[in-house]
Amino acid sequence: MDNTTSFIILACIVASVDTRLSQDFILPNQHSYWGQKCAKLSKYFCLLRLQFDAPVSNRMSGLYDVIEFQSIVRPIHRLYNWFSLYQFGFGGCCNMQTENFLIHRRRWGVTPEEFYRNITDFSSSSSSPVWNGQHKQLIRIHAEFIKALCINEILELSFGYGDFQLTGNFNLGADFVFPPLGKEGIIYRFKSQNIKQELTFDRFKSKIVCKEQPWICKIGHELNKTKTKN
Repeated sequence: MDNTTSFIILACIVASVDTRLSQDFILPNQHSYWGQKCAKLSKYFCLLRLQFDAPVSNRMSGLYDVIEFQSIVRPIHRLYNWFSLYQFGFGGCCNMQTENFLIHRRRWGVTPEEFYRNITDFSSSSSSPVWNGQHKQLIRIHAEFIKALCINEILELSFGYGDFQLTGNFNLGADFVFPPLGKEGIIYRFKSQNIKQELTFDRFKSKIVCKEQPWICKIGHELNKTKTKN
């Protein structure tokens, strides 16, 4: 085993956490199955799922929850790059989205409206009871070490609250980069030791999300102006 290989960690750095909540994103890339799927639909990002591990309520599942959920999501899923990446119904609604909702409805009593509001909440901190007003932090990176370039390419990332997780095949001695994004193939580079400070949700939103969905930042700007006036 050479020195470079010895740095590669084929494992997951995970600390215990009581409560975890995240919006999970895929970056279009050629090194992962989901990244290749995403690349067919977007040049910047795909919203993958919402994850949380704390009860919202004791609510029982409603008979028409799936119908209600899909009626909410179908008209708006493209506005958030929230695509189904499964082969059946690829790029549309609502196989993958419904599966994500049903998992959390069963475990934590979330309603269709609550789930929709929280997965599409792109504010830096939210007053929603689920987000609990906490400022979103980088809490997960899934990366692939590209030995020929000596870089870690970020394939997936999550923002929310909870302990930080670094997963995949990565080299802690190398920088982390986004795959080439947009028509220009822009690459953003981050030092390993500073990545949590440099890769903030606000930066990800302005540099990546709003390049393809500029209305998200525009709405956020208008909301901030309203708060300032009040």
